Amino acid sequence: MEQSVAESGAVMSDMVFNELSIEPLARAKTEGFKRVTKFIETFKCGTQHGFNRIRFEDSFDQILLYPEYTLNDFCNEQRTLGILLRGLARYPFIDDGSEEEKRYIKNRFAIIRNGGKLSCYGLAAAYLYTTLGIGFASDDRCHRPSGPGQRGPVDRGQCGPGSSPRWSSPPGRNPLSSMN
Repeated sequence: MEQSVAESGAVMSDMVFNELSIEPLARAKTEGFKRVTKFIETFKCGTQHGFNRIRFEDSFDQILLYPEYTLNDFCNEQRTLGILLRGLARYPFIDDGSEEEKRYIKNRFAIIRNGGKLSCYGLAAAYLYTTLGIGFASDDRCHRPSGPGQRGPVDRGQCGPGSSPRWSSPPGRNPLSSMN
């Protein structure tokens, strides 16, 4: 049974940035701009459901939008959106000394992509905190559901009254594999 994050009783009011959504990098500055504006629009949908910050592992000058152009560069050029985005950022990624940190240290988290395991820090943190991961719409995987019971990205049409972000996974398996 699917349950919205708000209904689950989770106290986490932060989303967590999915660093895997950085790649592939945008092919042009305008494409990078579109990714960030869609990212902000998606976050705005979350505010209707109690989310108010986004946890990041890396600083904005380490998050590339396209070669030699970072999220920090975007924030400097787009002052209004930059101030908004910087105000949403929260560090640390995982709270020091928390139960989530202990579980994070004891395990390795990965997703399977193209037949191989790929470490996923943001999705791991979202899983540990039982909250939503948020990322850039950077490739086709961002535009379609990836398995039974999973939903695609939130779009503006799904952001109205009565809609609710959902944390779901296919029956009998977790979308994130924990490897000891």
